[in-house]
This record gives sequence, structure tokens and C-alpha cells, in this order.
Amino acid sequence: MAVLIQKSICNCHLTTKEVQVLTPTVKTQDEANAYRILGNGDDPLITPGTSMNDDSNSSFPSSIESGSGSHQGLGRALKVHSQPSSNNKRAVPLFALIVGIDEYKDPPIPNLKGCVQDSNSIYKFLIESFHANPLHIKHLKNEQATREGILAAFESHLVKNTAITRNDPIVFYFAGHGSCELAPEGWLTANKMMETICPHDERTGEEPVRGIPDLTISFLMRKLASAQGNNITAIVDSCHAGGIGRNSANARYLPPPSSPFPASLDKSIWNLETENVQSRLPTALNPSLPFSALKSHVLVAACQPGEVAFETALKAGKYSGAFTTLLLKVLKQCNLGETTYLHVLNRLADPQHKLNNQNPLVQGDHKSRILFSMSDLGRNTFSVSSKTDKEFSVAAGTIHGVDGETEFRITSGRDLHRAKPSRVLPLSSVFTNLDEWSITAGSRAEVVKWNRPRQKVFVAKRKDDHSIEDDHQETGVSLTLADDKHIELERLDPLLLQYAKRFITVMPGDHSGIEDAIYHFNFFLYNQNEHHPVGNRLSVKLERLVEIPHEHENEPKRYGPATPQVDFFTSGERLMVEDSPLVTASVKITDLDADYCLTLRSDYPTPLYPYVFGFDPSNYQIVCFYHPEYHAPAPLHGEHEVTIGYGAEGGDPFTFQKDDPTFYKVFVTSKWVDLAGLEQAALFVDKSASRFPDRRKLDTGEFWDSWIYVTA
Repeated sequence: MAVLIQKSICNCHLTTKEVQVLTPTVKTQDEANAYRILGNGDDPLITPGTSMNDDSNSSFPSSIESGSGSHQGLGRALKVHSQPSSNNKRAVPLFALIVGIDEYKDPPIPNLKGCVQDSNSIYKFLIESFHANPLHIKHLKNEQATREGILAAFESHLVKNTAITRNDPIVFYFAGHGSCELAPEGWLTANKMMETICPHDERTGEEPVRGIPDLTISFLMRKLASAQGNNITAIVDSCHAGGIGRNSANARYLPPPSSPFPASLDKSIWNLETENVQSRLPTALNPSLPFSALKSHVLVAACQPGEVAFETALKAGKYSGAFTTLLLKVLKQCNLGETTYLHVLNRLADPQHKLNNQNPLVQGDHKSRILFSMSDLGRNTFSVSSKTDKEFSVAAGTIHGVDGETEFRITSGRDLHRAKPSRVLPLSSVFTNLDEWSITAGSRAEVVKWNRPRQKVFVAKRKDDHSIEDDHQETGVSLTLADDKHIELERLDPLLLQYAKRFITVMPGDHSGIEDAIYHFNFFLYNQNEHHPVGNRLSVKLERLVEIPHEHENEPKRYGPATPQVDFFTSGERLMVEDSPLVTASVKITDLDADYCLTLRSDYPTPLYPYVFGFDPSNYQIVCFYHPEYHAPAPLHGEHEVTIGYGAEGGDPFTFQKDDPTFYKVFVTSKWVDLAGLEQAALFVDKSASRFPDRRKLDTGEFWDSWIYVTA
């Protein structure tokens, strides 16, 4: 079932008894039927006489203020991690495979000058800044970096290395030529091309050695993540722009070979059944990028699609990649223990650093993590940029729930300031810098006090307790102690009541963040732009996927919409409910054995950035199904649709379970914005309930819009 919400919560016309957005209070001790739920890891402990919002003796991990009261965060604040600051000499258990190729075996291939220098610099940086053990770093140079040598080292030094503890940081670095090759007939790639990195022995031998394509590298990364955890960073200083760099003597690019890539060459890799893989291998890759955007790793690349990665002259006749030189310069200026991949990209794009005709990119689902870490700075932290000497902006706006009373802590270097925005725009907030604070590319802003409305939570100590009946009727959620180990959650807000179960039995576990998790879920489910600037110019189709018959024996599996194409949102079996005015479409899924995909199309006059999130009302989990890449062109426009579950954008197909509703909320924005903070882990430990695949006035030029679809 899919639901599209078309009004904001402030425009829903709900009565007070339908949704009450006040903070719960306790008037007297006799009326104190609110209980604190303290998770001890096993069973919940409910202590009478305390408000859910009372911070005394709180076991919650962090504090974020909201409205006039103080409310606990969800535990995504900065965690302890092993990244060193400038004064920290503790070694990091980091493992790396570093490849640098200046000399190519095939005489027609032009040699490079700075790739080995770059690989040496990365090796030195990892040892000096992270105190990595040199024995944990495999460094291949020139003739060592053959195709067989690179693939064998990846397998032995990374995938099968028993010295690696799960989630230890892993780095793959490559500096050398890149290229693009014609994909085998029938493979699903844009423009029928694949991106490759070029090994030392490229195009030599009786059966010419081929580059290592993005499909192969993506499967290797996924296999590595399955074996060792997904704390993986790939750094690539090469380019894959077809034709642009052919006449550039210092470009790291090779023109493609004349024949298509052999369909069976890497069959042993991308057909390999990997142990403990919880989700499917990708059905297709994004061919416009060196590697696909998967959860397995974060990619830091030298340039955008269609650009060239250049080498630059250093002193004493030495050369280096322009990107690697700038990257190391930026990293050495950062506090590595608090620097995320997105912060690095912001610094690389800063005018004082920016490369000529070369725009680095960061790709992957974990861009907000701290470098080489499983930790992040929390969902309430946003980037800061200067607008003028008197103003700066924060990359958070009404789409995130910011208003004029939201309070931020601004960190710039060692300086800390607290401030409220002077203007709140759809995707950003503007601050007046009267004190002329120094705002640098590495500055960040953390919300310390939200002003979002909060639904009331009523908590009773027994099922027959209705001593505050009026309050009970005005709440969004009611919690009742069902027995010694279980809590019964009753939903009272009208949208969830219409499509999801009214009662949920909360399984044993840590429930310390229960109120804030429900609040976060409901706020973003309801949050709408009341202007709806895009309106009905966006269409979303839900279709069944089928495997496309192989045209060649050795090609990988590929999928596409079934023929004839059927959009279940428009022609599927309707739910036996009257759809909420917030919902665009809802549908009952009857074929539970099939795989499904979403296709987004737009006829809006300007390109849009789409985002798709799944909201699971059974356990209040929020999962991102699609998030566009930072500093990349807007992917949704008249000539280009966005497919989720198959095709060039890749990703896993959707699957459904019987009678389990899921809300799919689709956002679009006029500019790229970071919405990764919407994601939320399952609140309740109930495996049977989870269905997600592992997977104002518009005078500013900014806008956002959203829709909700439901499947059941």
C-alpha cells in the first residue's frame, strides 16, 4: 500500500482531539500516570511518577531541546571513535590497498608522471596521521599492479584477511589511467558504456587484458562489506570521460578499446555467491560514475562525469594528481576526529581550494560519517557557508523542520556561538553575522533546540487506567504496561489509524528513545510544503519486475518492468479504506512473490532532486530508498526518469509482505539538500515486523515538495 501526503501538518485541518501537539505535563502527583521507560538492554523498567520528558536520572544518551522543554535525542550524537585528533597518537586499526601506476606495459599507452608519487603520499598520510600499521597496507606500484595482481590483492589482503576485525576502516586507493568500454550486448548501462580503471598490463597479450569495470569493482566492494563490514572508503584519482581527455597530455584517461568488454571475463566475481549477504547483488550499476552508489562503501572521486582528472607539476620536476594533492592538503588542515566526507567535499569546493575544470565528488549512502569511521556527527548537524561579510547560511530549512525559533550552535574552528536564524528558507536558513564571526568551509551548525510541534504521549500503568480520559483522547500515542515484559502502544493519530494497526505490542529491548523516535517519525511523515510548487507535475509508478532473458550465456542477471507495463498505483487493487487527503495513492499488493520497482518522472520546467523514504509504522523505522548525490546534476528532468530497483540507478528491488502497510514519501527539491538524517533504526526488536530491504513564497529560488504513497 502506498500513500502520498499532499498537505503539511499545519494545513491538515485536524481537530484538537485528532492530533494534539503539546508537550505532556504532570499536574499533580495523584495525576501522575506518566512513566519513564528506562531500557536496561533486556526488559523495560517503568518507574511511576515521572514524566516522559523529565530529564532527571535519564538514561538517554544525548539531549536535544524542543519547544519549551528538553527532550532526549535518539543516540546519533557524536560517538567515541578511533580517529585521532592532531594530538592523538593512538593507532587506528586501518587496512588499505594502495595502487599507483605511472608506467604501462603497452607502448601505445602514454605513461603518467604523478601516480606513484600520489600513492606514496597516501601511504605516508595513513601512517603519519592515523598511525596505521605498515604491515596492514598493501602497496602496488607499476608492474606489480597488473589486473591479476590488483584483483588477487583485493581478495587476499582485504576480503579474506583474518587480521581485520569487522568494521575496521578499510581504504582502497587508485591512481592511474581510467577509461570507458563498450558494454556487452544487452547489458543495462547508460549509453552502452562501462567505466573502468586501467591496470599496468592493460591491452597486452594475445587476448588483450581489459580494464576492471565498475560492475566488477561494485561486486568486490559488496563482497568486502559482507565479509568485513561497510567502513570502506574508495579514493580514485583517474577519469572516465569519453573523449574529453584524449588530447590532454596530462590527463589520466585512455580512449576505449574497439571491441566490447568480454561478457564472461569477470563472471567468477559477479556470479559468486557471497556468504552472509543479506541483500541481493545489484541489478545494474550507475555507469556515469566510477563505481555504483551502494551501502558498501563511500567513493571519493577526482572529478564529475564528463570531466578530466589532471596531473600537476610540483617542485624539483615531480608531478602529482591535482586532486590527490588538494585532498591531502585539505585533510591535513582538518580535525580528522570530527570531519565527515561531506565536510571534505565542501572544503574541496571552497573557492580558495577549487580545482580548474575539475570538480571532485563524494558518493555513497554514508557520506555523513566521520572519515574512516562508523560514526557520524548526528542527524542534527548541518554544513555552514558564507553568503556575505554580514550573513552566512546553514543547509537546513523548513524541509528539516527549522523555523525562526530553532536554536543552533555554530562551530567555526575553535569558536562556538549560539544563534537563531534571521530568515528560514525552504532548504536553508540565513543568519545575520553582526559580530563578524569567522566562517570557514569546515564550519558546521548543530541544532540544540528545535521548535517543532510534538504529539502528546499518554502513559498508563495498567490497561484499565483511564483516569485522564480527556488527555488520552488528545494524544497521538498511548503506552500501556501490558505485563511485566511488554508494553502496548496505541496509535491515535488519524493518518496511521487509517492504514496501520491501532495496537502494537512492544517487544523487550531498549526503549529509552521511544518518545523521540515516534515524534521524529510522525513529524517527517506529516511535514509538507503547503504551497506544493510542483503539484501534479511529478508521477510515481509502482511496477512489477521480471528477469529479462539472457541474450548471451555469460551476462549477469538483469531486470526490467513486466510487459505489458502496469502501474499499480493507478490500476492496482485499491485498499478498502477512504484515502486520507494527505495521500496521493494507496494500493493492496496481492502478488507477494514478485519483485517491484519505482519509476519517477517529471515534466516540471527545471530539473529536480528526488528523494524516496520508506516509513514502517510497525516499528517506526525510516529507510532511505533513493538519495541523489552531492554536487551532481539534478537527475530528474524531462529527458531522464529515475528508476529505483533496477536500471542505471541500480539498487535492490522492492518486496512486500502480507497485510503490512508501508508509507513511501517522495520529496523533490530545487537544489541538493542532505536528508540522510531522516533515516531511523527500528524502534522495537521485532524481526517479524520489518519489511524493508537492506536497503512560503518562492522568491528565493528554493523550494521542496512531497507526496506519500502506501502499500500493504
